[in-house]
Amino acid sequence: MEEAFQKFFNACGPCRPSRHHLVPAVDRAPVVRQMAEDGACFFLKGPRQSGKTTLALELAREIGACGRFHALYLTLREARGVRSRRKGARLFLDALDAALKAHPDPMLAGLEVPRDPKAQPRTAVRRALAWLCASLDRPLALLVDDVDMLSGNALQSLSDQLATGLAAGRPDSFPRSVGLFGLRCPEPESPHGATKRRVPGASRGGAAVRNRRGRSEGGGLGLSPFAMAREITLPPFSFADIDKLCELHAATGGQPTEEEAKLRLWDWTEGAPWLVNAVMANAIDFVLHGDPKAPVTAAAINEAARALLRETPAHLRGLAGLLADPGARRACCEALCGGGAGQALSGGGAALALDSGLLSAGWDDRLRPAGGICRELVLRALTSHIRPPAGLREVCRGEGEGPDLTLLLQEFQRQWRWNSLSWRQPLSDIPGAGEKLPLLAFLEAALPEGAILEKGPSAAQGGLALAVRGASRTRPALAVLERPGGPGHQAYLEELAAAMDAEGANEGWLAFFDLDPAKGPDERIFWKTRILASGRAAHVAGM
Repeated sequence: MEEAFQKFFNACGPCRPSRHHLVPAVDRAPVVRQMAEDGACFFLKGPRQSGKTTLALELAREIGACGRFHALYLTLREARGVRSRRKGARLFLDALDAALKAHPDPMLAGLEVPRDPKAQPRTAVRRALAWLCASLDRPLALLVDDVDMLSGNALQSLSDQLATGLAAGRPDSFPRSVGLFGLRCPEPESPHGATKRRVPGASRGGAAVRNRRGRSEGGGLGLSPFAMAREITLPPFSFADIDKLCELHAATGGQPTEEEAKLRLWDWTEGAPWLVNAVMANAIDFVLHGDPKAPVTAAAINEAARALLRETPAHLRGLAGLLADPGARRACCEALCGGGAGQALSGGGAALALDSGLLSAGWDDRLRPAGGICRELVLRALTSHIRPPAGLREVCRGEGEGPDLTLLLQEFQRQWRWNSLSWRQPLSDIPGAGEKLPLLAFLEAALPEGAILEKGPSAAQGGLALAVRGASRTRPALAVLERPGGPGHQAYLEELAAAMDAEGANEGWLAFFDLDPAKGPDERIFWKTRILASGRAAHVAGM
C-alpha cells in the first residue's frame, strides 16, 4: 500500500497514481489492454519519457487484478548495447528473476528460475518461460520493457525464442500474450538477408539484425515476434489530456491554470508527456515559487519553457544528440525550413526524428518540429556556429509585444554581408538551410517575452512564411530564395500582401535572398519599401 503524498507533476521516471498528476497511460492506447487479454503479441513504441513504462506497469496491475491471468512486467534496461547471445540470455533471466521477486503475488514471488550452466543461449529464454508457465495456475501475460536495449545477436536470439514459443500454439507452455515496449520497433527478420544490418539512424539499442542463414531457431523462414507483433504507437497527450491534468492539479492543490496558459503549454510541448510535466513543474515550483494561491499564467508557462531550454536537462540533451545522425539532421533542417513534404515516414533519419519525438507529421504528412521547445532546441543545435550580436533583443525591442522587424532585418543585412560564407558552410548540404536558418536564429534571438515566432511553408518556391505574433499585434514576413533567372521580388509581394490582409497588419517584410553568384554584395543587399494598392507598406530586404 503506497503512502499518500501531495501530488506533483513528475519529470523523473514512471508516474504513480498516488504521487503524481497523470492521465492513465492505458487510456492513451486502449487497444493494448484488449490485445493483452486476447492473447496477442504487440510492440508498443514511443519516444523516451513518453509513458511507455508507466503504461506497462498500469497494464500489469490491471491484468493481474482481473483474476483471469498472471501478469509479469520486466525491464531490459540493464542490457543497453549487449550483442552477445550468451550475455543477452543471462541478462534476460536476471531480469526475469528480479521481476518475480518483486511481484506482489506470493505465487510468483516464491519462484526462482532454474539455471543450467550448460544450457544453450539459443534456447535458455524459451525454456525458462516454458518452466515458468508450467508452474502457474493461470495463463501468463508477459510485458517486456526496453527490449530495444539489446542489439545484434542478442536481440535476434531473443526474437527467435519468443517467436518459436508463440508459434508452438501451446498456451499452457508459453506466455499467452507478449507485450514488447521500446523506442522503435526493430525491423523484422528477412529470410533473404545475408549480413547483419542496423536500422538506418539507430545509434544505440534498437538495432535490427538479420540471421545469416535467414532462418529462425524453429526452422521456419522469417520468424520474428517483431514481424508477428502488431506495432502500436503511444500518442502524446491531446489538448484534452493537458486540460485534464491541469484540472486534477487544481482539484488537489487549489491552484488554477488559466486557459491561455494551457494553450501556451500545448504550443511549447505539442503534448510530449515529459515536456508537459517538466514545464508545469518549472512554472509551479520556480516561476511561481510554489505559491498555491498564484494561478499558472501564460507568462509563467513561457518563462518555465525558456528556463528549461537554458538548463538543457539530460532528456533535451539526448534529443539534441540525435542530430548527430545525418538523416535526422537533414529531416529536421528541412522541417525548419518549411520543407519536409513528401519524405518517407518510415526508415532513415525522418523515422528516427519522428520516433524520438523531435518531429511530428501533419495530416498531409508534412514534417514539422514537435512544438516550440523542440523547434528551439533543434534550431539552436543547428545554428550553434552563428552568434547574433549581444543586446540584439534590446536594440530591436520595438514599442509593442514583438521586435522591430525593420531594425532586426537591417542588422541581419549588416551581419550577412560579412558572415554569410561562414554561416552557410556548415549547412551547405541542405538546400536553403544556409539562408533560412541564420534568419530564424536572428528572429528567435530578438523575441521578447510573450512573442511567438510562427512559420510554415510558403506558396513561393523555396519560400518560408513567418509571423511574429504578440498579444495584440502580428507582424507577417516572408523569406524567399531567388535563383538566377527568377521572377524577382515583385512576384512575391502578392503572397505577402495576402498575409497582411489576413492578419490586419499595416506592414509586412520580405527577406529576399538572391542566390545569383554573379552578383556581389552591393547588388544583392538593398532595402526598398513598396506601398501596396491597399495602402499598406511592404519592406523588401535584399540579402
